[in-house]
Amino acid sequence: LYPHRIRGDLLAIAGGLLYGINDVVCEICVRTHGHASEFLGMVGLCAGVIAIIQAAIVEREAIGKFFSLGVSDGDGGSCSAITAWGLLSAFVAVNVVSYSGAAMFLLFSEACFFNLSLLTGDLWTVIFSVTAQHIVPGRFFFLALLLIVGGVVVYEMAPSPVGTASSSRPREDSFEMTETIAGSPRHLPVSTLDQP
Repeated sequence: LYPHRIRGDLLAIAGGLLYGINDVVCEICVRTHGHASEFLGMVGLCAGVIAIIQAAIVEREAIGKFFSLGVSDGDGGSCSAITAWGLLSAFVAVNVVSYSGAAMFLLFSEACFFNLSLLTGDLWTVIFSVTAQHIVPGRFFFLALLLIVGGVVVYEMAPSPVGTASSSRPREDSFEMTETIAGSPRHLPVSTLDQP
């Protein structure tokens, strides 16, 4: 029925692993190497450059077909210019909100919980496919969903590792400066710098 299912499964596993690694690196960057706005700016810049290069090499024909702007090619034609730009703008807006939300979420929680929560999103897809398309998934989907929800419950039963790790390192707002008085260094918190 599906001749490339093993290859597809391996690619899906590789994609999931890379997405998990991406979220962990995102958490590290947001927490230790700057602020969420700096992270989002760099992600936008780098992803934009990579996406433009990828689109020019791999997807040039598909983009041209998408923007053929109402010219019918026998398979129902393309959408109008307004619809095409509207869909593209909606896609960009949803991605901006998604990445902004993910960066802010990782300031308060951790990548593990974020990824576990994203896995439960397939439930909405199944609800749609069952109600609208009358397609019921196999029993292994429900077993996998049960394991994912169980993972979220077990993960939330323990104290958050972020709370213990973040209290041991200095935060941005508790930055200290060193002042040398009579040959010996003395640490000054920011709040004392404004005082005479």
